[in-house]
Amino acid sequence: MNVKKLAAEIGVVFAAAALLGFATNDLNPNGVKISINRPVKQTADAALQRHQELDSAEPIVIGKEQLKRLVQAKDIIIIDTRTPQEFLQGRIPNAINIPFERLEESIETIDSLAKTSWIVTYCDGPPCDKAQLLAAELIDMGFARVAYYDAGLDDWKKTEGVQQ
Repeated sequence: MNVKKLAAEIGVVFAAAALLGFATNDLNPNGVKISINRPVKQTADAALQRHQELDSAEPIVIGKEQLKRLVQAKDIIIIDTRTPQEFLQGRIPNAINIPFERLEESIETIDSLAKTSWIVTYCDGPPCDKAQLLAAELIDMGFARVAYYDAGLDDWKKTEGVQQ
C-alpha cells in the first residue's frame, strides 16, 4: 500500500471521528462544554485592587506603579531591608527599617505589624535579594499579603523622591 494513500486515509478517519465526536457532544444535553477561554490567573494587580490575600505561599513581585497605588491607598507597610546607615541616607517615604541581617532583633517590631495590611519590602535593587528573602520570611511568619519591590530604591529614585 502506498504511504501517501495510507496517510490520507488516516487523516480522513481522524477528521470523521473528530467531527462525529463534536457533533455527539453538541447534541448531548450533558455534553462537555468546550471553551478556548482560560480562567484568569491571579496577578499582583488583581490581588492589590481587591486588597485580598494571595493564593500563593510565595511573595509576589510588584513594580513601581503598583507600589505607588498601594502608597496612595494608605493600606501598606513598607519595609526597607537595608542597614540603618543606608536607611538614614534615603528611603521610600513612610518606610520603616527592618534590616534583614538583624531579623532576629526585629521580631518584636514584626509581631506588632498588622497582619491585614499589605507589606512591601525593598532594598537597593538587583543584585540585592534581601527584600525577597524578608518577604518569604514574613509569609512563613503568617503574613498573607506580602510583596517585594524587586527594582528597589535605585529604581524609585529615578522618578520619585526619597525621604531623608
